[in-house]
Amino acid sequence: MIDRLPQRLRLAAALTAPLAAVEMSRHLTDQTHHPSTTWNGIAAVLASTVVLAAGWPLLQKGWLSFRCRRLNMFSMIAPGVIITYLYSLAAFLAPGWFPDAFRLHGTVPVYFEAAAMIVTLVLLGQWLEERAERRTGDALASLARLQPGRASVLRDGIEEQVPVDDLRVGDQLVLRGGDRVPIDGVILSGVATIDESMLTGEPFGTTRAPGDHVSGGTLVVEGSAVVHAEQVGEHTTLARIIAMVRAAQASRAPIQRVADRITGKLVPVVLLLAMLTFLFWWRFGPQPAAWYGLVHAVTVLMITCPCALGLATPLSIVTGLGRGAVAGILIKDAAHLERLAAVTTVLLDKTGTLTSGRPILHACVPVETGQEGWVLKAAASVEHWSRHPLASAIVEGARTWGLAIEPALDFRSEVGQGVSGRVGDISVQVGRRNWLDVEDDRAFAAFEQIVHHYEQEGRTVLWVATDRRPAGLLVIADTLKAHAAETIHALEQRGITSVMVTGDHEHAAHNVARQLGIRSVIAGIRPEHKAEAVAARKRQGGVVAMVGDGINDAPALAAADIGIAMGTGTAVAMASGQINLLHGELLGLIRAIDLSRAVMRNIRQNLFFAFAYNAVMIPLAAGALFPWTGWMLTPMLASAAMSASSITVILNALRLRRLDLDAGISGSPR
Repeated sequence: MIDRLPQRLRLAAALTAPLAAVEMSRHLTDQTHHPSTTWNGIAAVLASTVVLAAGWPLLQKGWLSFRCRRLNMFSMIAPGVIITYLYSLAAFLAPGWFPDAFRLHGTVPVYFEAAAMIVTLVLLGQWLEERAERRTGDALASLARLQPGRASVLRDGIEEQVPVDDLRVGDQLVLRGGDRVPIDGVILSGVATIDESMLTGEPFGTTRAPGDHVSGGTLVVEGSAVVHAEQVGEHTTLARIIAMVRAAQASRAPIQRVADRITGKLVPVVLLLAMLTFLFWWRFGPQPAAWYGLVHAVTVLMITCPCALGLATPLSIVTGLGRGAVAGILIKDAAHLERLAAVTTVLLDKTGTLTSGRPILHACVPVETGQEGWVLKAAASVEHWSRHPLASAIVEGARTWGLAIEPALDFRSEVGQGVSGRVGDISVQVGRRNWLDVEDDRAFAAFEQIVHHYEQEGRTVLWVATDRRPAGLLVIADTLKAHAAETIHALEQRGITSVMVTGDHEHAAHNVARQLGIRSVIAGIRPEHKAEAVAARKRQGGVVAMVGDGINDAPALAAADIGIAMGTGTAVAMASGQINLLHGELLGLIRAIDLSRAVMRNIRQNLFFAFAYNAVMIPLAAGALFPWTGWMLTPMLASAAMSASSITVILNALRLRRLDLDAGISGSPR
């Protein structure tokens, strides 16, 4: 039906235009006499084509709604169109059948133009609704376009082009500059710069080398690589994102179910009102009483069509979900979009959520003044062979200082203790103080107060010894995420309480909390106890959200009213959360809250307008003003008003597509 909607609308509009023009000219020129028989014949042919050809699917839907006992907007449109059309056709073909109660100025009036106009305006409303829904799917379509149609695969040593649907786990793909990555996999050989902005929001390319992961939908900017396929088809990151958006747009929010129940009860009430209106006018109205009763009854059916009420909620939700997807906010279903608007408390994990989770070198303190460079170079040369995150921080720190790293010989590593090796002729050890093999550690005693200060701030301290003599210490720190403090302040402005939940020790947690302005801290708890902390907050009342990124956050994300996972976190965390912030930035949390509140505000506006419209228009349609003014609302004007109400709701919902999610964030990076 949707595919042929534009054609049927064009047919109906073309044939209705002359009918409406003639009727309008009669009113403007005050020609109250009955139109000629010739014109009525032309009108009958035009209206019959509009009603029976262009409007037939509408009549079918109306019949099915009564047959299946599932009353909807078509339950009122179909009777209104059929009654108006059949009455007009009978009045034209057999006017003698009608008693004087149906005659106006001695003739039986016809309403062919009203029947045609009703069909045309309903089709116009459906077309606008279909266009609006299609436009809300633009985000989904743009994501789908990130999936290439074909890929270069190495099979039996020969490179060949195959459809992406034919890719299998274990295939080796060749990627070159300009290619879209069709799978999730690991680079086997080569180096490439990958644009991962669709996942991370980071506009700059990231260099990927052998052993690094790549995700489907990302773009190879330059370079080339051979990639081992680990996830293909519907299991890729991109496919899961698309499926999540599609499922969310098909879901229903609690407020939508309320609107649906109201609509279901409204239809039989309106049908009864139309019947009572006819009987009232027939019994108490002026002559021709039956004609007045019929016109007002049909007008009541037309004016109270629940199109606007039916569109008020789903169109706002679908549009809001699409806007969120464009901004990197994936919401799994409409219920959580609604619930997020009412959140009162947000629990935030520390490492990886409030902080970067990537340690950096904060300071190098040598035993002998002026030896910072030597101590750091020696430590970095040994740590070069280690895969530990702290080792990476030391190596990156040395490179930042511009030091030339000489990979150590005789490298050894003891898990949880430290590493050792030889740099030139010097033996070097980096690790815990009590693990270092030194002849005399009294030189380290002078650093105890400094170390205590750093540890109070939550820093990690590593000790360095060379040739079994104390050489210095390295201070490693986790950095606050960009805009973390701004996010906490924005939550406070919105009346939302922030709580830090972390397994880190009290000193480190409170130090970070002080920097961010968080007043409530729950520190030193195990992963399974995070879920208990969430449950405790829920028992205090309000709507509780949990924000996290790691596997240890998954139970808490699942336990919260709303689990919000950072998109740069683990797959387990993203699966446990109902909302995923793809770009991994904390301001995305504020954008998600503002989006949900804007959607709910939009829905309330639409529902208010729909109810207010019916409250005002039903009395007018029933003829409330006629006894005092002699003015009556015709079925044609009623159908125009009904369509106008639907169009108003559609346009209001579509405003969400242009919603500025940064407007309420001071100093936003976007």
